[in-house]
Amino acid sequence: MCFTDSVRDERGKVRYGIATFKGIWIVDGFVTLSPEQAAKYRIRVLDFVHAIMGILVFMGVALLDQNVVKCLFPLPSQETKEKLVMFPIGVGIVCVLLFVCFPSKRRTIVSPLSKR
Repeated sequence: MCFTDSVRDERGKVRYGIATFKGIWIVDGFVTLSPEQAAKYRIRVLDFVHAIMGILVFMGVALLDQNVVKCLFPLPSQETKEKLVMFPIGVGIVCVLLFVCFPSKRRTIVSPLSKR
């Protein structure tokens, strides 16, 4: 989701696309943007930071499930158990702070442009 964006075409309709290194690739093949307009939507370092943080949050949530923990760590030591309890909390705090400090300007599929 970190590499998707939405743009408004010349008729005002919201179109969705995937950000690339050259610009945005509109999923609907019938719409084309000028190279200058498409270049405004190219991938930036912040997109990769958001993607990595999203993966870390997913890992933190997954480690809250005891079935996942038992699969990855069948016989964990007491120290490992303590780290597994603290990992989701630490990841949550760090990622929330980074998300707040460095918000994404992308209007993804999850939070597209408004209809107007």
